[in-house]
Amino acid sequence: MFVNNCVLLSVVVSYGFQTSSGTTSKDRYHVPGDITIGALITLHHSNDDGECSDFSSAGLGHVEAMKFAIDTINRNPHLLQNVTLGYDIRDYCTSTVKAMKHTYDFVRKNELASEFQNARFVGALKNNTEQKKRTPITAVIGPTDSGAAIFVGSLLQVAEIPLISYSATSDELSSPQYSYFFRTVPPDRKQARAMADVIDYFNWSYVAAVAMDDSYGRNGVRSLETEAGKRQTFCLSFADYIPREKYITKLERTVEKLRSHSNVHVVVLWLLRGYGRRLFEEAAKQKMYDRTWIFSDSMTAGGEELMKMKDEYKGVVHGSLGIELRHFDVQYFQDFLIKESIKSLQEESASAPWWKEFWKQKAPPVQPSNYR
Repeated sequence: MFVNNCVLLSVVVSYGFQTSSGTTSKDRYHVPGDITIGALITLHHSNDDGECSDFSSAGLGHVEAMKFAIDTINRNPHLLQNVTLGYDIRDYCTSTVKAMKHTYDFVRKNELASEFQNARFVGALKNNTEQKKRTPITAVIGPTDSGAAIFVGSLLQVAEIPLISYSATSDELSSPQYSYFFRTVPPDRKQARAMADVIDYFNWSYVAAVAMDDSYGRNGVRSLETEAGKRQTFCLSFADYIPREKYITKLERTVEKLRSHSNVHVVVLWLLRGYGRRLFEEAAKQKMYDRTWIFSDSMTAGGEELMKMKDEYKGVVHGSLGIELRHFDVQYFQDFLIKESIKSLQEESASAPWWKEFWKQKAPPVQPSNYR
């Protein structure tokens, strides 16, 4: 029953509160409950040094979707009677190191909660109201990308905590060793099949690939190579892999390599959204406007990143194609999101630190009185 409720919650997050006092910081948003669900969400992208940098509007949408889903569950008297769900949302900035630090904190909190429930600590509990509030992390939603999910899933597997992702698509996560991992999206082999169908439709026979140097990128390219081997209709000329940190120099060399292969006009991109934008910026700097790009789902879903490019760079992506998961509009969530966005201008909301970054990125400051 619990796993089904978590899947419901994760489905809502992929589309995109009874509020009590909680904890809010730059990288954490916590609201207590009888049962606590953790979350690892990308609210910032990483820069070349692996530090949090550009704000992600999509990440804020995921936070609000989780708030909305939990509020909906808490308000429904037929789902969890006399039980309130809480949440502990962490921003990991697409950094596997930060994701693991947050995950270790989740696991450690569970160990402490277990200790305080032990009979040896009954006496201490009676005199410590703060410790009475300890509730273990029952499941974790996320992380956003497969590279982080591999590491997080391994640790949570040992701790026997379910991990439910709304966007981690690597086939590696289908392995039996990740028996505590669940997801609401299909694995990348199906995405590779769709890409191969597009390549065949246009009779492209020679393609290259640029991918993340992690489970998402390498397993995605491997699936595409498998399709090429089965069909014998196109050839994968070469694949370049981009590291998650210290990637600027590698991007420059990758574009130079693509330019040197003048017979390769189609490039498959299995990149996270922020890395794709920087690749296009480098391609524009090197005057490479004659390629057709095929985006993986991560880049297609991250259209906001392409809008951050300077106008003179955007010509690089003209004529590109992308694979996108089928999605559905949830009108009552959209209504909720509009109300939350307006409220964030009028008052200090619990997630105010992130909303402030959103408005700073989207538009010049607006006086709250204009929205009353």
